[in-house]
Amino acid sequence: MQYRKLWIAFGLVNLISFTVLASVGYKAISNGPPIPSRVVTADRGCSSPAKHRVFALIEVVRRGG
Repeated sequence: MQYRKLWIAFGLVNLISFTVLASVGYKAISNGPPIPSRVVTADRGCSSPAKHRVFALIEVVRRGG
């Protein structure tokens, strides 16, 4: 009789845990990662943002090339 209660508790904990895991995973996939409008690189030794070079634009990132 005591083991029956433990198995029920174990099942409920697993069910709740996997439900939370699935919902968080669904939210992560449906929202998608943030995509920057441009990717810049800094020249070595340069601390000025004005001298950063554009590495890729959003169109290139979305196209995959």
